Amino acid sequence: MLHVRFWPDTRVWEIAERPDHLDKEQWFKLLVSRAANKYYTRANSRGFFRLSRLELEALKARNPN
Repeated sequence: MLHVRFWPDTRVWEIAERPDHLDKEQWFKLLVSRAANKYYTRANSRGFFRLSRLELEALKARNPN
């Protein structure tokens, strides 16, 4: 599981497994664009993506350009 926490204004505060070549917002947007069906909302401005290790590694290797 890849956890996400948000500021009250919806900006990403903290996100797990972020590759060095992406900032927090870019990483979240990439995950949402590629794995929105694996995102689960939790209380208190939190959520998580339920991804396999293979799915996660493939997303991390993706070039943002």
